[in-house]
Amino acid sequence: MNKDEMYDALKKQFDELNNAVNEVQSRVSSAAKNAGNMAGGGLEKLKEKRDAAAEKLEEIKKAGASTWETLKAGTEAGIKSLQEELKKATSALDSKYFHSDDSDKK
Repeated sequence: MNKDEMYDALKKQFDELNNAVNEVQSRVSSAAKNAGNMAGGGLEKLKEKRDAAAEKLEEIKKAGASTWETLKAGTEAGIKSLQEELKKATSALDSKYFHSDDSDKK
């Protein structure tokens, strides 16, 4: 796989994850009244992972033909870290902690 193909593949993964981060951000805003500050803290960590992955991706884009290969592992690791953090955030949002419990209001 050459540099451009690798960049395109990683960029596609990143774009999908970035869209998912934006969805989580929207859900966190809605859940914040039920979850308090924990929701915001998790969102900040997720954004940090996204920003780090974006920086690594940009490094590949700017890299010369002889150096991009050395950046590949770090970029892949950054995207994997973002995927893992996104999974945690999504799981937390789907948990009972982030949803109001109507049974308590009876």
